[in-house]
Order: sequence, then C-alpha cells, then structure tokens
Amino acid sequence: MTLTIVMLLQILSFDYIDVTISGILLLFAWRMLRDNMQEMPAYALMYGVLCGLNCSFTMLPLVGNLASGRMIERKVRQPTQVVNRTFYQSWDIYTEIAPFFDLSRGFLYNVESLSDLLAPLCMAYGCYLSVQAHLLVDILITRLDEAFPEEESPFQSARTAAEGLLPPPRYQSGLFTGKVFKVDS
Repeated sequence: MTLTIVMLLQILSFDYIDVTISGILLLFAWRMLRDNMQEMPAYALMYGVLCGLNCSFTMLPLVGNLASGRMIERKVRQPTQVVNRTFYQSWDIYTEIAPFFDLSRGFLYNVESLSDLLAPLCMAYGCYLSVQAHLLVDILITRLDEAFPEEESPFQSARTAAEGLLPPPRYQSGLFTGKVFKVDS
C-alpha cells in the first residue's frame, strides 16, 4: 500500500525514473503475494536486497536536501546574436536554494518533496518485511522438515519453487558415456 502511494506521488511529480523502479518493485511484490504467497520463499530475500539498495540510493539525495535545502536550477536563454553569419546562443543558469517544503512554491514542488521523503522510508520498510518473511519461512521449513517426512511436508510447493530458481549443475563426473575422439589441429 505504501509503495503504491509513493509511486502515485512520483507520477504526480513527473519523476519517471523513480516511477519505473517503484513499478518494478510493485510488480515484484505482486508476484510474491499472488496465489496465497506460494512464491514468497523464492523471492523474499531478493526483494529485500533490491529494497535495501533502492533505500540507500534514495537516501543520499534526501540527506543532502534536508541538510542544505533543495537546489533549483533555472535556465534563461539569451537572445541569439549573429556575427558574420555565425549564430551565437547563450544561456544563463540561476541556482537557488529553497527549503525542502515550501507552500509558496506550489503543489508539485511539495508533492516531489513528499515523494522524496517517503520513498526511502517505504523501501526500508519493504526491506525489513521481506527479510523477516525470509527468516520466518526458513525457520518454518526447518521445523516442518524435522516434523514430517519429505513427501508429506506442507511446504513442498515452496521448496519446489525455491529449487526451481537454482541453475542446473554444469558438470557432474561420470555422466558422459560414449566414444572419445581426439581433434587434431
């Protein structure tokens, strides 16, 4: 729910790169939660890592903006000058430092500030929840493996989903059979 709110705020503030990242994480969360969370054991830890990385990368500009204010750049184009059939164009760039929240700057400015503030908090919360889910599933699978034989385990589908993500082994000794040929060069 919080990730959806953050994504909607990012859409309102026209922050398309963050919308893409939040959208991917939202689809990832939907994939884990569908079908009564059967795929949760396979993806919970990876989701936690992705949320943690996104939290750290969104926290860096937030700390800078909270400490010194937001830098706003404004480009002003100067009139084009023609000298000997050569066009010269120049721009003046004005940099202004504004408070993080400022009601006089309008709705979009404050929505962007709120989005920048909520994104790292949401990602930290997602990281915490997914790591906790991974640890709880790991404990439950261990306890159920001790209580039930492998054929009767209630978490057999979760184990199968997690094992399905592992790549097949590349080489196992004793599997090759047949005649050996030497290639001359």
